[in-house]
Amino acid sequence: NAFFGCISLTKLDLPAKLKKIGNLAFSGCIGLTDINLPAEVAEIGQDAFKNCSALIEIFIPSTAVIIGKNILANCPALTVIYTSSGNEEALAQIFTDNGNKTYANLIAIR
Repeated sequence: NAFFGCISLTKLDLPAKLKKIGNLAFSGCIGLTDINLPAEVAEIGQDAFKNCSALIEIFIPSTAVIIGKNILANCPALTVIYTSSGNEEALAQIFTDNGNKTYANLIAIR
């Protein structure tokens, strides 16, 4: 939970070689509007972006094969979840299995 509750955080510039986003890492960052996860991210921990109420869009690369529960819970402003081509069905299934079927409808290719 490195930035848990950091309300002044509005944008992220994560290192290109980042492999893992921990549990609750950015949970409660209510000023955060968009997130582009690095292409090498393999794991996104549980509740990683939970309660990011201003979050509008996120890019989740196809390399993210381990995705924790509720990573986008209570993100009411979310309008699109971008992913790599060929990853959309797997990502939709992850959100459906985690009880976030609504988010499965927001997936788009970028």
